[in-house]
Amino acid sequence: MSIEQIIVLALIQGITEFLPISSSGHLILVPALTGWADQGVVTDMVTNLGTLAAVIIYFWRDVVHMFWGTLDVVRRKTTQNSKLALHILIGTIPIIIVGLLLNITHLDEHIPAVLSVLGLFTVFRAVVVVRRVFFGKPEPTNISRLSSDEVVKARSKLLGNRNRSSV
Repeated sequence: MSIEQIIVLALIQGITEFLPISSSGHLILVPALTGWADQGVVTDMVTNLGTLAAVIIYFWRDVVHMFWGTLDVVRRKTTQNSKLALHILIGTIPIIIVGLLLNITHLDEHIPAVLSVLGLFTVFRAVVVVRRVFFGKPEPTNISRLSSDEVVKARSKLLGNRNRSSV
């Protein structure tokens, strides 16, 4: 693999990681669209580890708070840190369920990666379009009437659903 390919894949991983779309899906699509050989699992793993390192470095204070919050959850103490840890867990549950279902049914072995990524992009885009056509644009919630806990819970669920749909 050339240095140019590594740079392109790293940039795509970094740019798409914080969008509600699958950055790993883009790592599958780039070789298919450019004619490059598949970069392999090791390159995918290293780009994801690089992203994880960047996130931990940038959000190190939040990571420390989540660590202490997890200990508070184990001790059955309710603190801001324990709420943060629980909300992260809530946002993670949907993707865990989808991953387990794909693994248990062995569906992931029967669908070529490029087709599954393109198919999921298309399906979830269609869901958004159909929802807007039939139900209109959702009314914005007046956040000033919500408590901070309600806002955090709603954001946790939203991020979990976005992660689930991006896979």
